[in-house]
Amino acid sequence: MGYFSPVIRSYLAEYAVKATGRLLDVGCGTAPHKSLFNGVAQYVGLDRPSHVYDDYAQSNERNAAINVVGSAYDLPFGSQYFDLILGLQIIEHLSDPLSFLQEAQRVLCHGGTIILTFPLINPVHEAPYDFFRFTEYGLRHLCEISNLQVKKVTPMGGGWLTVGYLLRSLLLWNEHVVPPPWWKRRFASSSRFGHIAQQA
Repeated sequence: MGYFSPVIRSYLAEYAVKATGRLLDVGCGTAPHKSLFNGVAQYVGLDRPSHVYDDYAQSNERNAAINVVGSAYDLPFGSQYFDLILGLQIIEHLSDPLSFLQEAQRVLCHGGTIILTFPLINPVHEAPYDFFRFTEYGLRHLCEISNLQVKKVTPMGGGWLTVGYLLRSLLLWNEHVVPPPWWKRRFASSSRFGHIAQQA
């Protein structure tokens, strides 16, 4: 789990207790939050193939968590199949986030919910698959185009956690992790947001 995972986990806990039906975790990785969703009838973890990762141990852990290997742009499920979709810290890694949201809308049951979390300030990570930083308004726009109604946007972490995270990143700076020196580096830009959209 990443540095912000405890913040995301506490955010999700509020919704997990009410979750029922079928849940799709897109970009599930090792499914670190699966244990929160005990009330769902079915938990499906979807991610890209593990062979794209260099870390063998992480690859094995991911393989155990992934139920379906597939693409966020072409979800291999019928229409209106899931009651809840999680997209946790993935939207910035999608080269075509609009296609993902449109696919999520397609497989989401009427009245279903999508929970998205995403960074606003974060150094480049998982390069070269780090494409965007969204403001609340940018993601609202994409949701509206995808016929998803935004119910709630919650800033997570706040200013002090963001400063701490950036300071940690600076202190742990390593030329093998992020090649250019920090003073030449263009940071993308704020903390994280939790975003809930529902099928319109």
